Amino acid sequence: MKPSVDNKPPPDFSHLRSNLKKQQVEEERFTEIERNNRILLSRMSSIMRKGAAIDNKPTSHNAPKSLNSIKRKQELDRITRENQNILKRIQARKPTYSVAALEDNARKQRQYLANLAEFPVVLEEKKKSGYSPDRSDRYYDDYDAEDYEDSPEKNEDADEYEANVESPGNEDVEAYDE
Repeated sequence: MKPSVDNKPPPDFSHLRSNLKKQQVEEERFTEIERNNRILLSRMSSIMRKGAAIDNKPTSHNAPKSLNSIKRKQELDRITRENQNILKRIQARKPTYSVAALEDNARKQRQYLANLAEFPVVLEEKKKSGYSPDRSDRYYDDYDAEDYEDSPEKNEDADEYEANVESPGNEDVEAYDE
């Protein structure tokens, strides 16, 4: 037997040329569209034959009236009047907290803190729009170094502190060569 090369084209299979599932899905879709169009056409033709029957009346007139609607309305009016009276009484009362006194107290507390602190005090600033933990919101409290040094209590405390602290000798200090 002599070797040979098959130069014929491959066999043609019809199921590979056409996608039957895709055709089936498209047919079902077109059938559904045609069915919806027929229903819409029949509705439009019935409207044309009979005329448009539009009900402009509110549905509340068609519903049966409640037997206790008058009593419920009276009760609602009474509750509304009571709420209005309570609101007027609340608004007429003077506040028990004084904002000026609270701010003065806060200012005094900050001054006490500044007097006691060895270093300037960093406080959080309260924003009116809400709290933001960003570090840029911080500010230094009103710290005047001259007032701090002139305070007799602070000068006595500083002298006492310096007397109690021993400075390390040369033997305790290590030199690092870099």
